[in-house]
Amino acid sequence: MNAAVIDEGTRSTDGLAAHARISAVRQGYIQDPFISLLTPRPRTLPTHPPLINIGTYVRATSIDHLVEDFLKAGSGDKEGDTPIVKKQIVSLGAGSDTRFWRLSSGPFRDYIASYVELDFLENTTKKAMAIRKSSQLSSVIGQSAKLVKGGTGLSSDVYHLLPVDLRQAVEETLQPLISSESNILSPGIPTLFLSECVLVYMSPVASAAIMKWFSDSFQVRLCSLYDHLILLLDMIRMYVE
Repeated sequence: MNAAVIDEGTRSTDGLAAHARISAVRQGYIQDPFISLLTPRPRTLPTHPPLINIGTYVRATSIDHLVEDFLKAGSGDKEGDTPIVKKQIVSLGAGSDTRFWRLSSGPFRDYIASYVELDFLENTTKKAMAIRKSSQLSSVIGQSAKLVKGGTGLSSDVYHLLPVDLRQAVEETLQPLISSESNILSPGIPTLFLSECVLVYMSPVASAAIMKWFSDSFQVRLCSLYDHLILLLDMIRMYVE
């Protein structure tokens, strides 16, 4: 099959995930006031049956809890006995994900030092434009936001949306994130690596290289993978070896 067709199929999975989230929100399984702002014509999308909505709920809430626990780790309680320990989050294949807005408009706003979303250029371009067009989305990011990479990405003091083909060498795609020139990520800050149904679309060699880079680059790190486990076994085996 033509490589361009395969890539388009991979990129289109974001639309399927957004549709599932729209359906779950509509039926009250989850709360997300931002997903409709990043999904074209959300009102025209049909509602999924309960089984799919339940699956979306389980996936979404489990990862939400993990992220929130990571952000709270090492920080004080509501009385503020201990200073907040700011964290970094790197989301691979972020697509139309709204987690940054949900975190930044709630009690975890001050817990985030840097939030980085990486995806195909086609997906980041659409998302950057949607953010610029929506006052609700752009107001959360703040006035420091600006388009980068010729309009295919967006960057602010905390939030960074960048076009990257993760199948390429990590020296070209990920290493620039921790360079002194970019000042996007700091190796000394606790960092969470999120990957939802991303590595399974890549070769075991490319996936293992990403995991190794992340492990080698940050002093304190946590990795959250949501993928088709059987198809990831070769990648995991290669990484361990």
